[in-house]
Order: sequence, then C-alpha cells, then structure tokens
Amino acid sequence: MKRISLVMVMAAAFLEIGTASADGQYWGGFTESQTYGTGAINSVVTDIYDNSDNPQLVGQKMTVNINPTGGIGQPTAYYVGIGINNTMSGMYTGSGWKAYRSGLYEPAAIGAGGHQTFTVFSGDRTICQSVARQVMLNGGGIGNVGSVQFYAGYGYITPENQATMEKLYSQHATTVPSDTMQLMYAQTQMMQAKAYQKIYSVDCSIGN
Repeated sequence: MKRISLVMVMAAAFLEIGTASADGQYWGGFTESQTYGTGAINSVVTDIYDNSDNPQLVGQKMTVNINPTGGIGQPTAYYVGIGINNTMSGMYTGSGWKAYRSGLYEPAAIGAGGHQTFTVFSGDRTICQSVARQVMLNGGGIGNVGSVQFYAGYGYITPENQATMEKLYSQHATTVPSDTMQLMYAQTQMMQAKAYQKIYSVDCSIGN
C-alpha cells in the first residue's frame, strides 16, 4: 500500500474543523479521530498511522451518525452520499457504495426515526484511495478523483403523506410502486426541511 506522508495529510483541504482526540494504539501504531458536522448529523474520521519513527498514514475509517430530530416513529430514510468535484456521484446503500447518476437517492437504510450509524469506510485505505477504488469499480476508470464531498441526511413519511398514499392505492389511482412513492415523499421532505448537510470534504487531487 502506498504510504502518505504527514506533510501531505496536513495539506489536505478540509472544509470543516471538528474536535480532535487521540485514540491510542491501532495495528501497532496509533489513531487520531475527528468529528465533522453537528450533533444530529456528523461523521467521525479516524486516521490510522503506522508505528515507524516518522509515522505514515496507512488508512482512514469513516463512520456516519444520523440522529433525526423530527419524524420520530415515522418511516424514515437515511441517506449518505458522495460528491466528486461538487457533482453527486454515489450513494452508500445497504449493499455498499453505488454510483448515482439521476433520479431518487437510494437510502443507506429505512428505519423508524431513531439513531443510525454507518461505517462507510473500514480503514484499510485512505479515504481518497477508497473513493478512487469505488470510482473504478463503478465504471469510472482510473484517474484523478479531484475534490470529494460527503453528505448525510434523513427524510420521513408524514402522517399526511401516509394518508395520501393509502387513498391513492385504495382507489387504484396510481401505478407507482409503494416503495418508490415512499422514497419520493421521504426525499422531498428531507430537501424541504433541509435535513441534510456536508459532513466531510477533502481534496484528493494532491495525493492523499
């Protein structure tokens, strides 16, 4: 695995600064964690270093936390997305990362409005290396990834939405599958309520 120097790590353009903490030993080296975002929607990025005299960054783990403040008890869709060069390019789903090109976002999970945590990168590579690999696996070829942005949010089905759907289906007034309609309502609610935010950003064009 290519090792990245601390100088290169410090040069990365992080757009948000969180609270740093040392986590101690890891794989014979040490880790440092930092939180980005807010209490309701955030990411925790853990930098993993080796135990050499000049510690090298060998991996980064990213965990996303979504703790809804509305719609508790309602059907809720949880979203984690990635933008490349400020264009939405992928969604983290129940089966891992998938390319996004258009249409509805695919959620990471469906729940009932409680707290959800997703480990979107395990730490076996740096975030930029992981993103480059996902781009390659999803047919994007090998090349310069550029700037990368991560987003997270949630949207839920309101009682009014639920009543509307029940009426439509009871009257056979729509052919849209119920799962699709629920996601339409959830995504619309998220966008209208602005229940999403950027949770991490890094410039992968400088060798991270």
